[in-house]
Amino acid sequence: MDKHGITTSALAESMGVSSNSISNMRKSEMPRLNGERLNQLIMCINQMRKPGTRLIELEDLIVLSYTTAEMKTSTHQQSRK
Repeated sequence: MDKHGITTSALAESMGVSSNSISNMRKSEMPRLNGERLNQLIMCINQMRKPGTRLIELEDLIVLSYTTAEMKTSTHQQSRK
């Protein structure tokens, strides 16, 4: 959001939710989102992104803790225990 100059309050207003709801979504332990709310989030962010920038997709909003290789190693080690 910062890269596109989108503030928490502006996104909240666009989505019709509170600023606290947006802040909670940005925390590491994100609340449950149904498909409709997730779609609304992506649509609102794309409407607010900087002109001339590419569309923001779901994958852009998700930050994974592990790489694929790290997940395979972790899963393999856990199954040995």
